[in-house]
Amino acid sequence: MDCQGIIVLLLIFIQSDSSFCSDEHSEAKCISPQYLEIRTTSTIQCLFHQDFFAVLWYNSTDSLKDGPILEYQNMTKSGPGFTLGEFDIHQNGSLIINNVSLSHERTFMVGYLRFKFNEPTFINVEVLVTVRPPVPFPVLDVCGNTTSKCFSEVRNQSIQCSVRKARPEVSLYLSSRTVAGDINVSSDKIITPEGEGYTSRVTTNDVFHYSSLLQLLVCKASCPQGILENNESMVLAQKVDVDLSRWKAIHKYIERNTSMELSCTENRTGFLLWKKILSANEHHLLVYAVHLGKSLTEKFVNDIALRYDGSLTTSLAEVRHEGRYLCIYGDGLTDNVTLYDVNIIVTAYPIIDGCAQEMCCVLKAELNGNLTCKVTGIRPMVELEWKVFDDSYEGYITFTNHRLTFIDNGETFDVTLTAAYSTVSDSLTERVLVECYVSSKSLANLSTQVDLTFVADVSRPHTTHRSFTHSYPPNVNCVSPTTVIKLSVALCLSIVTNVILIVGLLHASREMIIRWCRNEGSRQVSQTESRSNIASTSGKNSNEDCAEEAHAMIAFNVPSTTGKNLNESGEEEELHETTAFNVPSTSDV
Repeated sequence: MDCQGIIVLLLIFIQSDSSFCSDEHSEAKCISPQYLEIRTTSTIQCLFHQDFFAVLWYNSTDSLKDGPILEYQNMTKSGPGFTLGEFDIHQNGSLIINNVSLSHERTFMVGYLRFKFNEPTFINVEVLVTVRPPVPFPVLDVCGNTTSKCFSEVRNQSIQCSVRKARPEVSLYLSSRTVAGDINVSSDKIITPEGEGYTSRVTTNDVFHYSSLLQLLVCKASCPQGILENNESMVLAQKVDVDLSRWKAIHKYIERNTSMELSCTENRTGFLLWKKILSANEHHLLVYAVHLGKSLTEKFVNDIALRYDGSLTTSLAEVRHEGRYLCIYGDGLTDNVTLYDVNIIVTAYPIIDGCAQEMCCVLKAELNGNLTCKVTGIRPMVELEWKVFDDSYEGYITFTNHRLTFIDNGETFDVTLTAAYSTVSDSLTERVLVECYVSSKSLANLSTQVDLTFVADVSRPHTTHRSFTHSYPPNVNCVSPTTVIKLSVALCLSIVTNVILIVGLLHASREMIIRWCRNEGSRQVSQTESRSNIASTSGKNSNEDCAEEAHAMIAFNVPSTTGKNLNESGEEEELHETTAFNVPSTSDV
């Protein structure tokens, strides 16, 4: 029977007549049994004809031995129960108990007279007194009495579920919730009287019978209506003392102040949890989620989120997010583990003394000396090393006496390396490219190059110098990123400027050609008045043809050979060949 509040008994009358006690031929009906809460004003509900003659209520089933406790006739109330204030009656004939107590848990009887001279109809009504428990849901001992849903680490221990001081008795059941449904687990049950009610307990020692690492254990209560607000409690139980060495950790390197996402499983699962491993014996619960039945997500830190697929995310990874993460997931029948080893990194490039903060520079150097490079604000702590950039030059210069210093800034480190270098006299080249690089498994390709241009040492015998086909690595262009950016910007500006100049020149050429054509046509028209009509027509055609040809020459940039003009005698002659850039001189115009 559901425990989701008190159901109005009058509605039950309408829904099912079979639950009423009544005479087969009478018009009186009463449901039995009826549950009345202790220390409340409650009503024993019955249904009578609205024009009944009289209703008599008895607190026993023997109407001859015990007189009525309350009579209701012609709208008049009487009887010892009414006089003492223990009982009252509705206009519809239902009995009101002003203060329900355990003494009212009995069988009442009502006599009903439809008419004055009719034989009375008697109906028995069983009344059961209910007592609400102090906690309105089944209490799991690993969760406490403040919540009906929790997570718990469980060793080889039992789990108990109980409802205390409830009346009538409450039946409890323990089951494992799985993807295939709820499966009962073996348990022991006991019910004992306590106070005005009874205490029910159910205990199991077989929590991980169906799943070895993670189990969703559910405790259900079966009770009369109105006793419990929630008849189900559950605990997501994780078995501790699990040997995590069975699973290989996934190494994850995440740049500080970027997003972090850790995937638990490829497929959506019934339930899961995320923990951060602080030490071998200390784990911190971050979040857990249940997707079987009613979905539930409980989060215990504010700066992380759980995605719908079970991935753990944060939008801004910080150094405090570094560490080992554990995800356990399952469906009640199977389970598994995903481990992460998360490292928060901060990248920084080495800076070479004597160079600006660029990737490559050129330094004049002695044949022997010291080189120093430094990297600041880097994480994790790393080492620096000097080496020749091109392996083929490895024998020309050697580095010795490496001196490393470290400064701990809290979350980042400063590392400085100073090394002595020396060149080999019989293998000397004029220039050698060397680099200072970060030596770390988690940080790759962090290096800075310097082109050492050696100053000649007159004390060395030059006759011993070897000649080389090249003195600089052929695949290296020692150009800094800043220089590349500057050159790129200059090139873009040059291209844009040239495009603007070309467009302007084309536009000016077109206008000049059209103007020349128009002036030439006008001059031909004015040569002779006797041929004004012909000249006018010819001039118009010449203007139009010339203008069209000018447009064509500008558009396609090809020579023109079709243009015609009139000479002084009125004969046609061919124009000189003209291209898009051959503009007539001012003398022709």
